Amino acid sequence: MKRNFSKIALFSVLLFGLSGCFLKSVHPLVSDTEAIEFDQVKGTWESEDERFTFIKEGEWEDVTFNDIQGQDLSVTMSDTGTDSSHKSNPSYLVLYEDLTKEDPDSVYFIGKFIQLKQEFYLDLYPLDAFDLDFRSSHFLPVHTFSKVELWADSISIHLFRDSWIEDQIRDHKVRIKHEALEEGILITASTEELQQFIKKYGTVTEAYRDPISLKRVN
Repeated sequence: MKRNFSKIALFSVLLFGLSGCFLKSVHPLVSDTEAIEFDQVKGTWESEDERFTFIKEGEWEDVTFNDIQGQDLSVTMSDTGTDSSHKSNPSYLVLYEDLTKEDPDSVYFIGKFIQLKQEFYLDLYPLDAFDLDFRSSHFLPVHTFSKVELWADSISIHLFRDSWIEDQIRDHKVRIKHEALEEGILITASTEELQQFIKKYGTVTEAYRDPISLKRVN
């Protein structure tokens, strides 16, 4: 399945990139073969400050966002003879909107879900954009992970807190491959190692930031 994305603007990789006090990783938490369907999340969820919209791959061809916060997004799909791939390895187009600004920022991600033990986790990765300028081409796109709790009309997204991980690494309580950068810790562990890390520490309350709590809009 080949994806063609037109008129996509990546406004700020740094929103979920190297700034922000949450875990950043070079490698994904969820491999293509391990991604699960999580269709309960489809739709739009928001609070006073932010909005998330989830659209499942395979349904993108039916979606057109017209002038979302000053943007226009048209998504089309073309079949290359591997139609079953997105069914067995589902992913989601995730639109994040920061509503705190007079001219809100919007960022597009590819999202994949996985279940580890009894919990569900979301891996987000910035969607490639065309015509990046010289400045934005130097941003480092990274994976971010969060634990997701979902109810009928609300969702909580728990991002891992980088200061907790820094403290654990410094105190030799956690061993995980990483690089110490000026902006903070960048995790370089493999996908398998990341999953083992989540299985071990995913129930530690202090490992997470305060949750992003959203209500269903549609």
